Amino acid sequence: MEAANLNIAMLCVHSYPMGRLGTTDTGGMSVYICETARELGKRGHRVDIYTRSYGPGQEGVITMDENVRLIHIKAGDDRYLTRGSLYPHLEKFIDGMETFREKAGLRYDLAHSHYWLSGCVGRWARDNWSVPHVINFHTVGAAENMFSPEPAEPELRLIREKELVENCDCVISPTEREKKEIIKFYDGDPSRIAVIDCGVNLDLFRPVDRKDARRKIGFQTEEKILLYVGRIDPMKGVDRLLAAAALLKGRIQFKLLIIGGDDPPGCEQKRLQDMVQRLGIGESVVFVGSLPQEELPFYYSAADVFALPSHYESFGMVGLESLACGTPVVATDVGVYPEILNGGLTGRLATGNSPDSIAEKISEVLSWRKNGENLPREIRKAVDRFTWSNTADALIAEYTRLIERKGVRSGRGFLATASGLQDSAGAAC
Repeated sequence: MEAANLNIAMLCVHSYPMGRLGTTDTGGMSVYICETARELGKRGHRVDIYTRSYGPGQEGVITMDENVRLIHIKAGDDRYLTRGSLYPHLEKFIDGMETFREKAGLRYDLAHSHYWLSGCVGRWARDNWSVPHVINFHTVGAAENMFSPEPAEPELRLIREKELVENCDCVISPTEREKKEIIKFYDGDPSRIAVIDCGVNLDLFRPVDRKDARRKIGFQTEEKILLYVGRIDPMKGVDRLLAAAALLKGRIQFKLLIIGGDDPPGCEQKRLQDMVQRLGIGESVVFVGSLPQEELPFYYSAADVFALPSHYESFGMVGLESLACGTPVVATDVGVYPEILNGGLTGRLATGNSPDSIAEKISEVLSWRKNGENLPREIRKAVDRFTWSNTADALIAEYTRLIERKGVRSGRGFLATASGLQDSAGAAC
């Protein structure tokens, strides 16, 4: 089969790919899906992204880009459902997807699922469509449990992730670190785990003159700007960044801008706002809310340092966006950052992962950022290889390899049914 002729079913059940970034279920995974689908479509592949509809404007079929469609499938009522409550509705999602596919006379060469819930649907597709199944977990549940400051991921997720590792044709991992986690926690076969970098949109994320950027965001003082972009979630470690900011108070004049969160603010944001008041840094911290991607380059370029204080990241794409805009990063020891924060111009790794370590590294970065007009261009070079074009090329090579094997292994312990997923013990997959 010619690579240019692939028909790909992408599965994204729980997260709406076109949703507002920075909210509960819409983050780096949505960016990954949209960007890779766009690149695949530009190369002549046809990509159908199946997602659950749950609100106004989420009906029917939407053309997103050249050769890329977003297909809304009903599963349950029209309410938003949390990830934890979606599992019982997967059979209805499969029924709706299969009804749409059969009515439209569609045939796919491969199913690519994102997150474990979609992986269960992808496993059904593998067994019933006789096509290879590729999965990105985006986060590994067992690894999250190891580092999470909050209640553990459910046992069901860990069981299903292990089964998916055993029975899918390929797991796409964004880093060697995550590959090792999949092998360690789920006994993954190394030969069926492909490490493929995530990307960054280098056309959108590029340096903007700092004075122009600060004027654009309405910030024209001489204070240092510390920046956080991401979901407001305990796993993201924003509380550690606030504690670090409190340690910096009195040593430097700064504003910490926190971009992301739900509207209206949820419990975690309220907890963080209360923490700001307890620490006495209310005048130094601004909760900006979530913003469209098109506005972020101005914030990245206006900032003196970007902070990524997460407890756990599969990759950490927001830091690459900052580097692409020429702003250095201080990150905890997560995702891709041990590789790219090598002690040079790109930033610093807070290896202690503590507020003291984060504050210390922010101070270090601020101390060497005082001079050098070419600094943003030099920092940007660190992400030259992280393009969505390179990601798509690597995915196509993996897709083609799997399809050309011509034989698809049957899933162990599963009964392929027309209406849903049942394992041999009778439990829904």
